[in-house]
Amino acid sequence: MRFPLATTDSEPQKRKHVIDPSAWISGISYFIGCVVAGGSKIVAEILNNTAAMILLPLSYVAFIASVMLIQRHMKKSLLASTFGKPQTLVTSGIFAWSRHPIYAAFLMPLIALASLSYPAAATGIIIYVILMEIFVIRPEEAELTEIFGQDFANWKAVTRRWI
Repeated sequence: MRFPLATTDSEPQKRKHVIDPSAWISGISYFIGCVVAGGSKIVAEILNNTAAMILLPLSYVAFIASVMLIQRHMKKSLLASTFGKPQTLVTSGIFAWSRHPIYAAFLMPLIALASLSYPAAATGIIIYVILMEIFVIRPEEAELTEIFGQDFANWKAVTRRWI
């Protein structure tokens, strides 16, 4: 399941640009966490909370840096999820510890919400993990099983899903 942003059907050498479901789920989870943290008063709360003013932007910088490093290891661009079916099963580097390190990296901004509100962070994280499991991870792992068979099964048996 991918959500189209713009298509380039007339130019076959270019791929379609899409917004991956994981980005939607992350954004929705973060938004719900912010609503729980203070709703419309969230901006004022952030500006009055030094820890939040530091942690929230730094968590996004850490998230983007993590994604860049992980995708560099995969030899993919930041839009790697839009390249279609996987061609290679990456099991080295951070993928030796987590089957979905990029999705785990999405947790950083959600965890940073704890600087405003523990319930906000918990709500955002719970929503994110449940939606990712149902709509992204299970379908992706089914596809990896179909494509890589026993190699994926062996890696899955010794590598955690998240962290």
